Amino acid sequence: MSRYGTILGGRANARTAVVQTANAEDLPALASAAIQATFQGLQNGVATSITLTGAGDGHMFFLELEGADAANVDGGADLVGGQVVMAATAEDLQAQIRALQNTSPVLDVQIAGASKGQRVMALVLYGTLRQSGSGSAVLVFRPGGVRAGNVYPVWSDLVAACASLSGMRIIWLDDSIQPCQVPSGTWDLGAHDEVQFQGDGTRLDPTPLAFLNGARITEVSVFRDVAIDAQGGAPAMLITSPKRKIIFTGTTTGQTSGTAAFVQNVSATVLLLICDEYASINAGTAPFFDNQLVGASLTMQGFQGGFIDTNVLSGVAGASYSGIRGSSSVFVASAQAGVPGGVIAIGIWDISDGVQYSPAVLADWAGVSPGNVAKAFDRIAAKITPIP
Repeated sequence: MSRYGTILGGRANARTAVVQTANAEDLPALASAAIQATFQGLQNGVATSITLTGAGDGHMFFLELEGADAANVDGGADLVGGQVVMAATAEDLQAQIRALQNTSPVLDVQIAGASKGQRVMALVLYGTLRQSGSGSAVLVFRPGGVRAGNVYPVWSDLVAACASLSGMRIIWLDDSIQPCQVPSGTWDLGAHDEVQFQGDGTRLDPTPLAFLNGARITEVSVFRDVAIDAQGGAPAMLITSPKRKIIFTGTTTGQTSGTAAFVQNVSATVLLLICDEYASINAGTAPFFDNQLVGASLTMQGFQGGFIDTNVLSGVAGASYSGIRGSSSVFVASAQAGVPGGVIAIGIWDISDGVQYSPAVLADWAGVSPGNVAKAFDRIAAKITPIP
């Protein structure tokens, strides 16, 4: 049994369900249906405990679920989905579990099976654990799905739920039934610093998210594993805070297919745009970032394989535009036709340790190659110290 939270106000506020099956492969679908039925009608249903039991020799498996509305729970968990793995031995089962745990976000792993059984099963649950006393939440946007618990098939309903909460809010994109699209309209997601868009990190490609013409959202702090397609004739996200950092991470890609930028700054005197973990911002039909504030300082920064293309930035005169490469595996283009002069300055952080160096004459290094430029500089400095 795993307990994720405590139901406040007694058992009267609890919702419970029990699923049983002899076919373990059916358990995820049955559990999903039970969760929908259990949380039906709740504004923001969260799980407080899940228990997996049963025999591994071909007999019944049981899954017990307990939950309640988030308003009546201290802590709890937001469930996104699950996966069953089967094996004949505990060793094989653990190997399969370890492979799944490389995906995110894994919430819990439970194992059931009899010692004499021919089958041992593990249920790997995906989701996010809420901190006790916090308002953190995962809101699943599943177009074409069924409204239940934290699952929202209609964008306007998800926005209303998101804006009503405080603390960290993760909008999980589920395009398993229909594509995820932000429709035309102005959508206030609530407190800006705690909103993230999350795609399915278990897939090789990011989850597509189209911002249709006329769509506009309030500020978002993180995009992870999301393929952003800005289709509009006006910016889809306005920066109205005095300072702002936006992170594009995981397998995220960003590109415009409309006539306007995706992000436009109108208020932030300092704007930091970070692209890491092999996320990429690519040239499209319009710049991806646009600055309209005179005096602003805008920096595009890449880490860990991040890629920032040419001509993804535009802006007014009288502002500062720059780029930073955090490592040798990062590309940040200096050619940005939309800014005054068409070129931005690029700074480099800690790049020397990633630049390989092979001496032409190995004897000059006492027969031991330094391997890279950073180590070469260190050895040279050590020979000629103190350096004035």
